[in-house]
Amino acid sequence: RKKTAIQEIVREPTSGGIVFRLTDDKKDVEILLIQDSKERWTIPKGHIEPGETAKMTARREIGEETGLRNFDVLTWLN
Repeated sequence: RKKTAIQEIVREPTSGGIVFRLTDDKKDVEILLIQDSKERWTIPKGHIEPGETAKMTARREIGEETGLRNFDVLTWLN
């Protein structure tokens, strides 16, 4: 089924992260993607709430959208 093109660009501050793990044999990386409300594949991310920093939002959104609670942040991008 063909997806419709995005007709409108909305610029809102969001934050999220790339969630990955090494395979058991340590030869490959698996990246976790989620489907958004429009059924597009994307990284876990969401809107920055009042009083939150981008780092706080990234942790919250990853937890909410993936169910992960214990994960390490390797680095931050600005």
